[in-house]
Amino acid sequence: DECLTIPESWDERHPQHNMVIYEGGGAVSQARSLWRIEPIRAKWHGALVGFDQVFRIRHITTGRYLGVHEQYKTVQLYHKDKATYNLTAFIMCQNKDIKKQLLDEKEEEGMGVATIRYGETVAFILHLESQLWLSYQTSEITKKGVG
Repeated sequence: DECLTIPESWDERHPQHNMVIYEGGGAVSQARSLWRIEPIRAKWHGALVGFDQVFRIRHITTGRYLGVHEQYKTVQLYHKDKATYNLTAFIMCQNKDIKKQLLDEKEEEGMGVATIRYGETVAFILHLESQLWLSYQTSEITKKGVG
């Protein structure tokens, strides 16, 4: 398995290491790969997280928030004092056709319906401000006809 994590060399004193990477192997079982979804505007305390609900993603070990750098469009961690709504707000989508999803969405009463289930649901994560999908970017270069 592979996961979103921070490098083992991450250090608060060196902001150049303040990045997020996609890694497999031992990183999956380490604390540096733990994240928590925190709803920004919860209707009910303890409410279920659903599609199109705005949330932030907090790295458990560092306490920093996942965000997209405005200029470079890179994913990195932000201290809570710099974690603005525009930098750190995400939503989960059922598919990458946002217009279709908005038409299908209905307002639910109470805590909502459990539409997202661990291990059963595929969700695409969209950064609200940049409209970029949370994914991984490879640095590998392939030549045509090779590999």
